[in-house]
Order: sequence, then C-alpha cells, then structure tokens
Amino acid sequence: MSQQTKLAAPILAFLPPRSADVDGAAATGGAAGATAIPVRLAAMARSTRLVSVGLPSLALLIAFASGLPIVMQFVGRPFSVDAILSAGIASSGQLASGNGDCRRCPHQACPRALNKEMTMSSDLSDVLHSHALETLFLSARTHNAWKPAPVADEALKKLYDLLRMAPTSANCSPGRFVFVRSAEGKEKLRPALSKGNLDKTMAAPVTVIVATDRLFYDKLPQLFPHSDARSWFTSSPAVAEQTAFRNGTLQGAYLIMAARALGLDCGPMSGFDATLIDATFFQGTSWTVNFLINLGHGDPQGLFGRSPRLAFEDACVLA
Repeated sequence: MSQQTKLAAPILAFLPPRSADVDGAAATGGAAGATAIPVRLAAMARSTRLVSVGLPSLALLIAFASGLPIVMQFVGRPFSVDAILSAGIASSGQLASGNGDCRRCPHQACPRALNKEMTMSSDLSDVLHSHALETLFLSARTHNAWKPAPVADEALKKLYDLLRMAPTSANCSPGRFVFVRSAEGKEKLRPALSKGNLDKTMAAPVTVIVATDRLFYDKLPQLFPHSDARSWFTSSPAVAEQTAFRNGTLQGAYLIMAARALGLDCGPMSGFDATLIDATFFQGTSWTVNFLINLGHGDPQGLFGRSPRLAFEDACVLA
C-alpha cells in the first residue's frame, strides 16, 4: 500500500483508561494494578506517535458504540494539510449523505447529523482556525538570520501555485518573481544590496525579487477572456502603471502568506538599488523590481523583540 493510501486509521482500538482505573490501581498497589495502566498508556502513545511529532492530522466523528464516540483520524505527510482537509471534507460528506433514519438515533450528537451540519456550514475551517492565525500572523516574524537548510525547487513551484490563485483586479496578475538561490545569482544581486541587507541576503537560501510586468495587459486575452480588458490599459498608460504596481505588490504579499503556510520563514526588504537590479536581471524586458523577500528556515537567534503595532483607534475609521 502506498503512502498516499495510508491516510485513515482509528485513533484507538480500545478504551482509554478512566480516572477511576488510575485511582483504583494506585489504591490496590498490586502488581496487576501497577502495570495495567502504564501498558495501556504505552499502547495509546504508539497510536498517536505520528501526530505527536507534528504531522498534520484531523479527527472525524463517524459513529457511536455503547454510548461512546468512534473517531477516525486522518494523518498525512509533512505539509499535506490540503490533502487532509480534502479527505475530511469528502468523508464528512459521505457520512452526511448516508442512508438511514436519523430520527431513530438515540444520541443527540449523531455523527451523520454533525458531519452534515459541518459540511453545509464549512465549520471544518474552525479546526485549523487558531493554528492558521498563529502561522500566518501572530507567531510569524520577519527573519534576519537563516539556517543553512536549502529550499527545494519543488517547494518554490508549490509556493507560486498557491499565490497565483489569490485575487487581482480583472485577474491581471502583473507580479513576476525571480527566485535567486544559486551562488552565481547571489553574486549578481550583491552589488545592489544596501549594507544593512547584505549579510542576511547572502545567507538566505532563497531571495525573491518581486517584480512587476509593465506590459501585464498583453496576457489579459488569456487571463480575462470574457472581455476586451487589454484595451482598458493600452489606452491609459497611467492606469496601467497604477494597476501593475498595486496588484503586483498585492501578489508579493500573497507570496509571504503562501510561504508561511508552507512552513517557510520570510524576510521582506526594501534597501536596494532598483536601477541596478533592473539592469542586471531585467535588461531588455518589461519587468521592473518592486521589493525583495528572503526565504528559508529562519534562525530565531537572529530575531529582535517584536515591535509594537498601531491600535485599531490609531489606524482605522468606522464610516
């Protein structure tokens, strides 16, 4: 059986120990009482070991037996959160549409009803809600020091596959990205970097040149085929320039979110000679640099204390 098909397995094949069992074993002090609980706990640990080391997982209620819930656990390979969610949604949909008369079910927490409600209301997203916020915003930091672990080209392709799905106006997608990860590429970039950005950029496994294609509208017949969107921009260079910069910057922000979602750390930067980068990397093209992002696995030893943020009252207005 392949790794891809080894997805679903019961969490436990037996009942976990109750507090009364633990208290009873402690009270009797006998050999059987002293060994029964540790043996059962060890078996539980074997069942949950994969999840304990950080593999993505999802538990789904599927039935009741003797008044107790039976739960199926989905465990995936590292970073396969999308596969786990897809499997969970598909399984909950099957449970929700199964045959049978739910009115005969003696349990208020009927798994079929629960999973039907979960499928219809998309409450499955709440399973990752807190973790996702921590990963994307609350615990994420701008890194200045980097571990030497490389970032595979396949990870960079997956990164782009994620960010390209996020919205831009009229699907114009003007963002262009150069993933500088070779020693030769870093040396080409070196002269354009400010002193404060030099060491950390040369140490980062990947530096992304987030660029904008000033002739992005030439792709609009492909990207926005249901209207003559290209003419909106060929007739107004100012509108084209504003649209390219605004949406290209937005796509750079999407890249940061996608990288964090894939377990990578980011270090976005200004502080470079834009004219030199354009001459070095984009000579003879319609691309122009916007900003830089270092990518990789950050070394927390290089982090500063988190700086304060503006309060809602200082940055927002309710109109």
